[in-house]
Amino acid sequence: MDSLFYYLSDLNPIVVALLLVAASLLIGVVFTFVISRKLHSTKSFFITSALMPLVVSAVIAMVGIFLNDATSGVVRIATVAVALGLIRFRSMNSKGEELIVLFADVAIGLIIGLGYLVFAIIFAVIVSIAFILLSKFNIFSNKKFDGEQTLRITVPESVEYKKAFKDYGKMNFMYASKAICTQAISKIVSEEGFGFDTVSLGEMY
Repeated sequence: MDSLFYYLSDLNPIVVALLLVAASLLIGVVFTFVISRKLHSTKSFFITSALMPLVVSAVIAMVGIFLNDATSGVVRIATVAVALGLIRFRSMNSKGEELIVLFADVAIGLIIGLGYLVFAIIFAVIVSIAFILLSKFNIFSNKKFDGEQTLRITVPESVEYKKAFKDYGKMNFMYASKAICTQAISKIVSEEGFGFDTVSLGEMY
């Protein structure tokens, strides 16, 4: 099974890349729609999952085009790895099923971006069937409740924290400087009246 870049070598590589990107959008939407029938995820996740293959395939296709045939295999692999490293999604409080779907989206986009459209379709079908079949099994249905439950709280980024917690009396808000601490961040923290939560002298420095 050769790449479409090989079969359509008579066409401009940019045209082939655009065709692959369009195909990745279609496959991404269909794949996400099928998975969402069992996943019951949010609209935001549906959009993210549907567009992920498009973004990945576009990056990978462009990397492949700009690396000529003389480029060694090691360099090509390293370049693709760097390109994939740039494609990141924010870590969020997601179900395990949502995370595996996003990883599948990345894989689909990668395969399409390399020109293997048929393989990408087969892969998407296999993942969809496996996901649907596995979701029908509930091996924990007879498991007794052990007294522990997980409480998930998602706080919007636009929330005004002081107003949100004003009913709880006087509270001190602390920013975890270990996350990221730059002059710009420090200025925002100071303007908001927050303190810094540090665990080492290096963070304070």
